[in-house]
Amino acid sequence: METGKIYCHSEWVDDVEELPDDLEDSERYIAIPDKRELDLGKPLVLSFARHHLLDDYDKVREIFSRAGAYARFKDLLAPLIDGTTSSKKPRKKR
Repeated sequence: METGKIYCHSEWVDDVEELPDDLEDSERYIAIPDKRELDLGKPLVLSFARHHLLDDYDKVREIFSRAGAYARFKDLLAPLIDGTTSSKKPRKKR
């Protein structure tokens, strides 16, 4: 916190640079929360859709009623974000 320097550590890759010995000191460093700690799940998506995608809100609710929702949601948003459509083939309904 004193210098603004960012250290990156992951259990899945080797550290790029040597980490300070006192990295666990909460007086000096702040850990970035894990994505699950930030509560970025279904409630956040539905809140976003309620405010920004009102015409598609029911479609978003349907998308998030089944597994694989984020891929379908991304496909729904693609035209809104960059004017393109998804390159993926549409999924068959079961």
